[in-house]
Formats: sequence, C-alpha cells, structure tokens
Amino acid sequence: MAGKQKKVVRKKNAFGADKAKNIRVLLICALAVLIVVAGVLAWIFIAKGNEEANMSRDEILAKGTYFEGVSIANIDVSGMTLAEAKPQIEEKASQTLMDLKITYSAMGNTYPLTAEELGATIDVQAVMEKALFYGREGDATQRTAEINKAKEEGVNFPLEAKADEEILAASLETQGEAYNIEMQNATVSVKKNEDEKNLQVSGELEFIEEVAGKEIDTAKLIADIQTNLQNGDFTSVIPTTVVDTQPEITLEELKENCQLMASFSTSFKSSAYGRRYNIWKMSTVVNGVVLQPGESWSINEAAGPRTTANGWEDAAGIKNGAYVDEPGGGICQVSSTLYNALLKAEVEITDRSHHSWPLSYVDPGLDATISTGAPDFQFKNNYDYPITIIATTDAKNARTVKVSVYGPPMDYTVKMESKIVLNEEPGPAETVYSSEMKPGTSEWTKPRHNKIKAEVYKIKIDKETGKEISRELYYTDTYRAFTGQITIGPSATPKPETTPPATTTTTPATPTPSKSEAATPTPGNTTSPETGGTE
Repeated sequence: MAGKQKKVVRKKNAFGADKAKNIRVLLICALAVLIVVAGVLAWIFIAKGNEEANMSRDEILAKGTYFEGVSIANIDVSGMTLAEAKPQIEEKASQTLMDLKITYSAMGNTYPLTAEELGATIDVQAVMEKALFYGREGDATQRTAEINKAKEEGVNFPLEAKADEEILAASLETQGEAYNIEMQNATVSVKKNEDEKNLQVSGELEFIEEVAGKEIDTAKLIADIQTNLQNGDFTSVIPTTVVDTQPEITLEELKENCQLMASFSTSFKSSAYGRRYNIWKMSTVVNGVVLQPGESWSINEAAGPRTTANGWEDAAGIKNGAYVDEPGGGICQVSSTLYNALLKAEVEITDRSHHSWPLSYVDPGLDATISTGAPDFQFKNNYDYPITIIATTDAKNARTVKVSVYGPPMDYTVKMESKIVLNEEPGPAETVYSSEMKPGTSEWTKPRHNKIKAEVYKIKIDKETGKEISRELYYTDTYRAFTGQITIGPSATPKPETTPPATTTTTPATPTPSKSEAATPTPGNTTSPETGGTE
C-alpha cells in the first residue's frame, strides 16, 4: 500500500510540473508576441519618423496626418491631412464667431459685445498647424510621450478668438457714451452783444464750473476681454474698474487766471458808413475768441473772404500804391488794434505784416495789415491758461474800437513805443496826361509817401511803483517810398502840336491839386487818412 501511494504522488508531481512548464511556455510566447508587436510598432514609428525626418515643413503640411487622438475644437481629426480637416474646422470657427458674445458690466448695467464689435478673428491655420505638429517636435522622448498621450487620453486644440484692440477700443468708446461721465475743466466764454443797426459790439465774460469725471479703465477691460477670449469663456460677465478723473482747472483757478492783461483803443471819427460798417463787422469776428494753451488763431480764416456776397461794404483800401474802394475796406483798423493789445499782453504773434505806408490811427511800426488770401494776422496762446478776447466797438456814435485781452495776471504793464529813425523823401513823382481832364487842371491819382524806418521798443513798467523795469528794441519796420502819381489835363493854352505829349516820370512844377486834400493826399505826407483798408 505504501508503494502504491508513492507512485500516485509521483504522478501528481509530474502533472504539476508539466502544467507549470506549459504556463512558462505560454508566457514566453506572449512576451515574444508583444516584443514582435512592439518591434513592429517601433519599426513603423521609426520608419514614419525617418520618412518625415527627410520631409520639409511644407511637405508635412501638405502630406502629414494628425496622430490618433488629436482633436481640434472637439472634432476628431485623427489620420486626416490638414487639407482634409480644414473645411470642418473653418465651419466650426465661423459658427463660433457667429455665436460669440462677451458681456461686461459698467456703472450698474451690462453691455454685450458681438464678434463684429470686438473685431474678433480666429486664426484657423495657426491652430491646425499647431495640432498637426503635435508629436513631431522636440526630441524622441518628447515626441513619443505626446503621441502616447494623444492615443491614450486624447488631446484637443481649441479655437481661440482674439479681439482687434483698435476696433474694440472704438466700440467701448461708443458704448461708453452711455455711462462714462467726461471730465470737464472750468471754462470761460463771452456773452456777445452785437447790434448791427447801431453798429455796436461788446461782450461779457461767462464762466462754467468744472465737472469731475467717471470712466471705466478701458485698458484693463480690453486685457480682461482678451483673456476671456483666449480661455474660451464667453459666458462670464466681466466686471470693470471705475476711475475718477479730476478736472485740471477749477472755476476758482480759472477766475484767478482770467484777469484783464491789456487793452488798446483806436478812433475813426471821420470814416464814412461803409468803412464804419466793416469795422463793426470785423469786431464781431474778433469778439469772443477763446484760445486754449498752445492753440493758434488766424483772422483771415475766422473772417472768411471779404466780398459783397459775404456782407462786406465797399470802402477805401490800399491796393497797388493807391486807394481803391473794395469790400472790407477799413478792417485793418481792427487787426491793428488787436495787434497792439496782444503785444501789451505779451501774446505770441506768429504772422504779421505792416502796411505799404504808416497809418494815422496807430504809430508807425504798430499796424497789422490783412487781405483776403494774404497777408494774414495770426497769434498763438503761449500761456498755460486760456486767453480771451473782447472787442468793444461803437461805429455809429463814438466811432472807437477797443480790444481787451484776458488771461493770467501780469505784475507789470507793457508799453510799445515807436521811434522814426529814417524819413526820406522819394524821387520825382510819376506824371501822366489825360485828355479827359479839364484843361489846365491836375490831381494826385496816387499818393506820395516818404521812406519811413521805425524802431519799435517794448517797455515794461512795474504796476506798483510805476518805474520802468526794462526797455528793449523789439523790431524795426521799414516802409518803402512811393513817388506818387500826378495826372495832368490838357494845356489851358493849346499849342500847335500834332501829337500829344508823351508820358514822363519827370516832375514838372508842383501843380495845385484840383481836389481837396481830404480826398487826395498832398505830396510828402508820411501818414494816410483813416483808411487802413486791405492791401
């Protein structure tokens, strides 16, 4: 019995050993299969890698396929080429933009922005290229890890929208009109009184109080919108930061810096209606001018062309060395008055010309001529606060024009002084003959003027003591000489001549003018009557 039991035991051991051996064989075979499969896969990967290693970037873009598990905007593009996947991705991008909406809150309300208002775009090509080169960049370890991750977990490349910041800023500015409170400095203006019937102009200063502003921080909002677009967050309401903006100039500060700086007056007692009307009309152009720091002003631009159609009257003006009636004659009296007031206020003059000869209403060298087109008179606010101009004109009764300049207070006054340093007579007058004139008569048809050179000095005087602070030669003006022109009628005693005398520039004995001196200046005059018209 004992021998039989031992034999049975040996059979069991043999059977167990065979079973274990079979398992080992199976494991070895399975391992071998895995090795073969891994080898095949490695060979395929290596073969594909070797194949793509010899391909350029453009060739990969044309022929390369997306690795298994790669998605774009949650669309599986595994095994597709870029060209094959592109139609689906472009359609998805188009739909994304159509549905896109970003909302932000401001001052208690919400405001949506569409893709158009955002200037939003999606760079489809860039996303598709990024997805295609996933698993194809970096070293072998990195590439293998990315390929395995895509296969095992899946990798998605979202479509990122981006706003055009210039378009977005413009949209926010438009929407901001509903909630932003713009900061406003205190301002000064002129309440104008203009009476055309009585030819009177005047003005009064008016002030408007400053306003504190409230505006959203646009730069921060734009940055937050870009972040939400990048993250694909189209549902969250973006909060905004409100910024308080304080005025730069308060009412109190403005009033302190809107004092009378200087004024200047001229008279035109003997002027005819046309000239007086033009002075009144040009005064309305000057009256109420307010220039902010750094701003410039042109009297020609403000007044426009002087024509009858534009409402200007005919009056004497200087043209081609003679007095000629033309629309706007006389307006230079206003520009010259303004010029002197600005000089006294030390406002920067940027464009000014003197007349052909000195005029009676201002000293030589202190006039400013203007004409449609050119010459012009321009000045610039060279102060840190506004300057304001008020014209006070009575062209009917008093026949005076006064220009006042308001701005920062001055602790001294300015006086402009003119000194004639050259007064030289011209050569002989031009003589012309006219058969239309009465025999034995003559008249000055063009005025005669000396060559005048005037030095203009700027003098500063202390307001408290009245003492002179400084004196400087500011500039020198030179008025050229005009010989004038005498027109002579036929001789009172006819001579037996078959041909009329030739025109000559030689001056005969000085004739007695046949018209009054008020109408025609006498020889040697250095200043003109109250014309001051355009040139």
